[in-house]
Amino acid sequence: MHGNNFYIPINLEGNWSDKHLYIIDKLYTSKFIDKRFSADSTDTFHAHSFSYTKLNKFQKKALKISYVPLSSVFLRKLLGRNSKTIITELIHSYVVQSDNQYIVGEKSKGYRLAPEYSSSSFKTVPIQDMKFKKLIESLRAKEYDSLSPLHKGMFTVMQNDFSFNSEGARKYYATHFSENTSISYQLNVLNEKEYYFSTDTKTGRVFTNYTNLKREFRSFIQSANGEPLVELDIRNSQPLLLASLFNEFSHTSSSEYSCLCEQGIIYDYLSEKTGATRDKVKKDFLTVLFAPSHWDTKVKRIFQSDFPEVFEYVSSIKRDGNNLLALALQKCEADLVINTIGAQLLFEGIPFLSVHDSLIVTESQSSYVKDLMTQRFSEQYNINPIINIK
Repeated sequence: MHGNNFYIPINLEGNWSDKHLYIIDKLYTSKFIDKRFSADSTDTFHAHSFSYTKLNKFQKKALKISYVPLSSVFLRKLLGRNSKTIITELIHSYVVQSDNQYIVGEKSKGYRLAPEYSSSSFKTVPIQDMKFKKLIESLRAKEYDSLSPLHKGMFTVMQNDFSFNSEGARKYYATHFSENTSISYQLNVLNEKEYYFSTDTKTGRVFTNYTNLKREFRSFIQSANGEPLVELDIRNSQPLLLASLFNEFSHTSSSEYSCLCEQGIIYDYLSEKTGATRDKVKKDFLTVLFAPSHWDTKVKRIFQSDFPEVFEYVSSIKRDGNNLLALALQKCEADLVINTIGAQLLFEGIPFLSVHDSLIVTESQSSYVKDLMTQRFSEQYNINPIINIK
């Protein structure tokens, strides 16, 4: 839910109250929010970033049935003492399904929309209950107040110093894409200026309208003063950050793996070795880092044979949890891009948008920001990155 509207499946029928629609909206829109490699993701959800066609039947099924954990305490606070009744009514009406799995202090019950609704396109429905609307606005205000000064500053910059060419994006979407509910949703939210900003408390990663936006549509982001924008991207960022962690662990800085990462050609090296495209290699390499250890690819076998010490380092971290390496790399990324570089840019009054391992800035500031990114990366992680300008 954003602004004054609920986003719900277009095929949903019935006379539902705003409190029912709130739950439906939350479950429906959760699939559009980019949480890849987030601290709360499951190992199967991580696979969304990889090649879907490589998954077996069980793994494909797991991806389709992701449940959203909803705390009973939160639901009571928002929906009142009838919160359990509201959830039960949705379940008995075959609109919502539950995993019925609850672990005290560890896991809330998970919920999802029934498949016939979760796969539907959306419609918007205005909030009718003004008392409930004020309660939601109050919770939003508390969420904003809970943001750090840095994050508040970033959110303000996002809303005031940048805009989105919705008309141009819609025309591009119409001519280059078949019907895609996720893209349509993101474009609609931006068109309505329903901005959102959230952080992953475990890693510091930031999620906004623009981190969720498909890459092809970033060219429709505009600066408030009309100046052209550029995107500064850390080349091979995940492998490079891994090299930094490995170098610190092994007390070395000159391994072949590190050298390939610093030159920005680790994916090219593996592409030549495997005969696969660079994009395919990148996806398969990320499975080595983030997917369960039993997943096997040609890239994994080459990585293990050519860089055995790095591979063993990766494996040793993942023995205690497949997502631990992902969390470590994400935290390194956020510490650098958000807490170090972003904080300095905000202090200096230079507008920017973060998209995980890249920054969007005005063309006139790009040279300075590129040098700053290179310098801070080298200082913080003792390894030299290549910054691409897009």
